[in-house]
Amino acid sequence: GDIFINGVPHVEYFHDWAHRAYLLQPFEVTDTLGKYEVRAEVEGGGHTGQSQAVRQATAKALQKYTPKLRTKLKRALLLKTDVRRVQPKKWGRAKARRSFQWVKR
Repeated sequence: GDIFINGVPHVEYFHDWAHRAYLLQPFEVTDTLGKYEVRAEVEGGGHTGQSQAVRQATAKALQKYTPKLRTKLKRALLLKTDVRRVQPKKWGRAKARRSFQWVKR
């Protein structure tokens, strides 16, 4: 099967081989490489975040389609969500943690 991201083949959309490997990971874990066609729409973030989002979405779709694959996907940690988020900006600081430049006088 083919993988299309935003209507473009994944080979053209993701130029880095590591991002392409993220997309194929759920299929390699479940031995279903080439059996399913994937069409995904992603926006926001960078290429790494988008490829990992598509990886998680395909893993969840595989699990929903064939529930027997859930244990394999769960052992490979493909159903886990990355909980890290951007911290809000604090008052009296330049960013969330960055302070303004210190001036002696």
